Amino acid sequence: MRRALLLIASALVLFGAGCTKTAPITVTNSLGDYDIAQIYIYPADQANRGEDLQAADLTPGQSAVFQFVPGNYNILIIDEDDDSYFFENLTVPKEGLTKAITLDDLNWDHQHVGSGHYPLTITNDLVDYDIWYLYIDPAGTGPANECMGSNIVYTGDKITVWVEPGSYDIQVVDDTDFTYTYEAFAVSETAATLTVMPEDIDTPRPPAIPTTVTIVNGLDSYDIWYVYVSRTIDPWGDDRLGASTLAPGESIDVDITTGAWDMKVQDEDGDTYTLWGQEIGPEGFVWNVTLDQID
Repeated sequence: MRRALLLIASALVLFGAGCTKTAPITVTNSLGDYDIAQIYIYPADQANRGEDLQAADLTPGQSAVFQFVPGNYNILIIDEDDDSYFFENLTVPKEGLTKAITLDDLNWDHQHVGSGHYPLTITNDLVDYDIWYLYIDPAGTGPANECMGSNIVYTGDKITVWVEPGSYDIQVVDDTDFTYTYEAFAVSETAATLTVMPEDIDTPRPPAIPTTVTIVNGLDSYDIWYVYVSRTIDPWGDDRLGASTLAPGESIDVDITTGAWDMKVQDEDGDTYTLWGQEIGPEGFVWNVTLDQID
């Protein structure tokens, strides 16, 4: 009861002392096997997400009810795996709002991390590279606080790090260990955004140079009928074998340039074997395709 009164009181403070009637916002965990760890409900025109309203994990099938003055709200849900579910500018009528959180609502392309109150949203615009590490530290302290954990921000995706207002040094590390550093980046009591672009790289990449990938049929008694090799950011393109096939023990050399490449083969039974995001240097690469690599 005390918790409910506190929530009502905080909502009244946000919307003025003259408002006295509140409406229920009911959040139901419909995630199947996953608990809801954090719940934030805050006015849609406000950057500050407030405090986590969920004192204990909300298990599948359970509901939690919060009282707020009718209006427009953002709802941010974070589950036990740190996956995010964000609902923007929802209208809460005087009758209240019920929101069931399902796996279909998961924000695959926009993650939320951090324990602060104000959003710093970072967009990966690197085209060819994913973001693997993200350091955000008070200005002048150097990269120490890695805040992404096991998350990956793929090309075109976003991550919102919730921090307190201040000046921060930000360092991004891509999947090839190249860095992008932004010093004394200001976060105020409004939404802050940063787009990581190729030209922001700290040290220029070496130019792509010719190299070779060799694909060997190690499938015992199965021929390989199709071979595809493409840059990680590109579609598969044409079959590299053409009218030929690869018998067990045979190989094919494909001329490429250094960088990240995907490879896929298909055997005579239609089974496929795929290698994703292989970084290939000037020395080239040999992929021995074996039965235990079947997709």
